[in-house]
Amino acid sequence: MPCYAASSPSSAPIGGASAILSSDVPVADPDVRTITAVLGTLPAGTTADTKFATVLIVIVLTTISAGVFFLLLGYFKLAGWCVSCLIR
Repeated sequence: MPCYAASSPSSAPIGGASAILSSDVPVADPDVRTITAVLGTLPAGTTADTKFATVLIVIVLTTISAGVFFLLLGYFKLAGWCVSCLIR
């Protein structure tokens, strides 16, 4: 698989886009599917402003919930339990 370095934007896919848009990085794929599923539940005549606000709310709530999850993980010191499993 090709590696798109930040120093060579002309070699990146889609005219200089970063590697985030590359198919080599599947991290954003579940987010895209979630947003598509949420937008699929909206009525057919929904305006673009309503769709934008809906996507924005989904992104904000996902970010806040992930932040709270990692905050609680750190607060209760539960982050180290999986490291010992990987070392064995």
